[in-house]
Amino acid sequence: MANKKRKIVALLGGIIGFILVYFLLQHFIFPSTDRILQESVERMNKNYPMMIDEYTRIDEVTIPSDKTIQYNYTLVSLTKEEFNKGEIQEQIEPFIINGVKSDPQMKELRDKGITFIYFYQDKNGEFAYQFRVTPEMYNAR
Repeated sequence: MANKKRKIVALLGGIIGFILVYFLLQHFIFPSTDRILQESVERMNKNYPMMIDEYTRIDEVTIPSDKTIQYNYTLVSLTKEEFNKGEIQEQIEPFIINGVKSDPQMKELRDKGITFIYFYQDKNGEFAYQFRVTPEMYNAR
């Protein structure tokens, strides 16, 4: 009987040990994409809102869906009617894609296949423009 109790205790101890090791590995050694995103967003939002230039303020960063991070900007001196979408597409989009490709601070997010959304609203809070950078775009040579 005592031998059977030892086997049961050893088995339970092994199971509990396995669960503990699994939890520690998942939580500390191999953190989930959700956790990496959440920590990145919390770290970034400590600095926002912040003026990027005389026309643009970054307000916050959010996680709108799985494996997606969104940068929310306000164009502080423009209305959506004054906003030049063609100029943004021609000049800003290539700059943003290059930044996502090369910024060392984004490496961990790139490695997880995160999509980046750049969302702009005008000075009145109206939607002005949105641009998406997908893994296919920043992994292209």
